[in-house]
Amino acid sequence: MNKCRALFIPIVFVLLLVFANENLAQISNSVSKVNFGPAVEGQPLTVNVELLPVSNISDVRIAYRLFEEREFKIREMELVGTSASFTIPAEDVRLPYITYYLIIGFSDGTSETYPLG
Repeated sequence: MNKCRALFIPIVFVLLLVFANENLAQISNSVSKVNFGPAVEGQPLTVNVELLPVSNISDVRIAYRLFEEREFKIREMELVGTSASFTIPAEDVRLPYITYYLIIGFSDGTSETYPLG
């Protein structure tokens, strides 16, 4: 029984991350797509964001937290052209899921979150 449970937990973790990614498919003025690398508990997880060609984006940050945490960790994403990326460290990739959102900063000092809201 324990062996089956050990195999089931990573699969659920991956599905939760994939489901969260699909749930973010909404209209945005600056985000085109969010992609995740393979989600494996205890392994780094790369998040790639494809941005719409909006010239006034100055920075992109990711805010994420684990299931049991109350506060989000906010980290600067590497912005290159119309894409941004960040690798969540292995120690922060744990079951049952990671909640995240993006903060897009603009050169005029305003910002937008993705998902919107």
